[in-house]
Amino acid sequence: MKKNLRQRLAMLLLAFTLIPQAAWATMSGTGTKDDPFLVYYPEDLTTFAEKANSGRWKGTCVYMKLFRDIDMAGVDFQPIGNDKYPLEVNFDGDYHAIKNLNINYSSDNQGFFGVVEFANIKNFTISGTMTSSTSGLTNIGSVVGKAKKGVNINDVQSSVNIIINGVAQKHIGGIVGHIEGGLVYPEAGPYACTYSGVINAGTSTDCIGGIVGFVHAESNAEISNCYSTGSIYSSGSGPTMGGILGYNNNEQTRFSGVHHCFSRAGLHYSGSNTHVGGIVGRLRNNAKTTINNFCLTDSCGGKAYNTDGPSIPASNLTCTLTECKSGYITYTLNPESFFARWQQKIGHDDYPVLWFNTPFTDNHLVYKVQDLKCDQTTPYGDPRYSNSTTVVYYHTGSW
Repeated sequence: MKKNLRQRLAMLLLAFTLIPQAAWATMSGTGTKDDPFLVYYPEDLTTFAEKANSGRWKGTCVYMKLFRDIDMAGVDFQPIGNDKYPLEVNFDGDYHAIKNLNINYSSDNQGFFGVVEFANIKNFTISGTMTSSTSGLTNIGSVVGKAKKGVNINDVQSSVNIIINGVAQKHIGGIVGHIEGGLVYPEAGPYACTYSGVINAGTSTDCIGGIVGFVHAESNAEISNCYSTGSIYSSGSGPTMGGILGYNNNEQTRFSGVHHCFSRAGLHYSGSNTHVGGIVGRLRNNAKTTINNFCLTDSCGGKAYNTDGPSIPASNLTCTLTECKSGYITYTLNPESFFARWQQKIGHDDYPVLWFNTPFTDNHLVYKVQDLKCDQTTPYGDPRYSNSTTVVYYHTGSW
């Protein structure tokens, strides 16, 4: 009896070990807020994409969460969500990584997510390559191809390379290709996102940006606390290209603006630079909402922005490496009334650092300090920038 039981257990264990891994690549959860789908394997994402793109969750907000890092090597991925069935999703990466994303595309709306609306996408890093040789395509971004109304993208770091081989496409962004937007959530748009990849835009000239390619005229989106460190190339003549945003076609002044962003993206182009800017390539009308942004002079060609409407406030500036090292740029990027996303260890970090899933430490905050003479009231020299609030008192007379 015991021998038969041991034999049965051994056979059961053997059968278990022979089951292909893919058979277990099934997300747990029901996709609700309290019981989100948990992503364990690449097959979970590919299967989910197939169902989403056939309308499985039409009109339903789906909740998803990465359980661990996902390596997409060897998977020819199809974006999640399309124009017919835009996905409503709450996607939490839980600070995991999606690695080696591979998208070979020949249609519009390309990215990890193709088309989304009423979505929250947050807390992950993503790497890989998107490649195309098809002319005339539109809405290309590593995280989202097209963001319709009510889309928030927070705390996402992308190093996905976008390679367009010798043809022209349009609305190309490091994070989002096209923000279509709408009057739903005034805060909709990328927040605290970083792009560090390469965009080789082929002969493209229409709306290329380090964070967002194009913002639609109806959109009230906001792009804030974003960081672009990648490189953008176009062999087309006279492109519309920006280190943060390519083009805002906002005739109705609804755009909420670009705020507290920093770019040291290298912009490489042919022909005129009329619509090339280190922060924004081209803005229409609501330019005054674009405040407290900086771009590194050496990488942006000396211009921060171009506008067809009102002049942009002087708080949108080019800056030098010396100014970055001093802490001045980091201090200025942080809005006084909000959580300080920008940090810098002065003497160690040459540039501002955008906080992302690291232990927050007050000693990397940057303060503006005015040293004093020994009377403790008279300023001594110009203000300086420091990781400490300690004031130094200087004796200026004779002992």
